[in-house]
Amino acid sequence: MIPNIPLRNLVEIWGELVEALCNKNGYGGDTIELYTYRLRPYSHWHDHPRGGPLSDQYSREENLEAAQVLYDILRQFKEHYGCVIYIDQRHGERRLGKWVTKIANPHRWHIRIKPGRTSTRFSR
Repeated sequence: MIPNIPLRNLVEIWGELVEALCNKNGYGGDTIELYTYRLRPYSHWHDHPRGGPLSDQYSREENLEAAQVLYDILRQFKEHYGCVIYIDQRHGERRLGKWVTKIANPHRWHIRIKPGRTSTRFSR
């Protein structure tokens, strides 16, 4: 499934995930910091009908839609690269799973990427 977000956002997010897989991401080596607004169908804050990226302007449904987009991107990335993905959501770090789609996170995600046993595309 192709997420309903601007192509530029998708390409940039994918690139950051690749950097993390190579332990070269600017945020934290193997970890990226991903702001939820980048997972929305609006490319810039001024495109939003309510006029801004602030977390309180989005409904629970919009936040859950963003979580579904995140899950779809990460699942595809995991399948493509054979890596292991962890998400830290202030409740501790957990492996990627469908649980992500139930988190209406309005702000940001920390995502850590580790090569898996089947990961052959990159080596450290």
